[in-house]
Amino acid sequence: MHLQQGQMQNNMQGQMQNKQQVPKTPELNDRDILNEMITLEKHAANLYHTATIEANHQALHQTCSNLMNETLQCQRHLFQLMSQKGWYKTQNADQQQIGQTYQQFEGYMQTQFPNQ
Repeated sequence: MHLQQGQMQNNMQGQMQNKQQVPKTPELNDRDILNEMITLEKHAANLYHTATIEANHQALHQTCSNLMNETLQCQRHLFQLMSQKGWYKTQNADQQQIGQTYQQFEGYMQTQFPNQ
């Protein structure tokens, strides 16, 4: 179900509208389909990532890496489309949250790698 980048851009340009409301019915709607597509792309990227880091042959490593990057681009386009339609919401972190997360990570690194 992996779409080529050009096809995805053409499809998205034709479908872009701001924050569409989706009726709650038992039938599949555009939001449901895009949600399934983005989920599949996330799983595919994870599989390609594992294949890339475990590939012993250089050509296989490069092929898996290229496929992973294409999959990540497709996932990004799907995310942008869903976000523009109001179907994929993210929360911005404030400075306090960023600082707390940084301190947690820094503490973890110091306990795991004390000599560095």
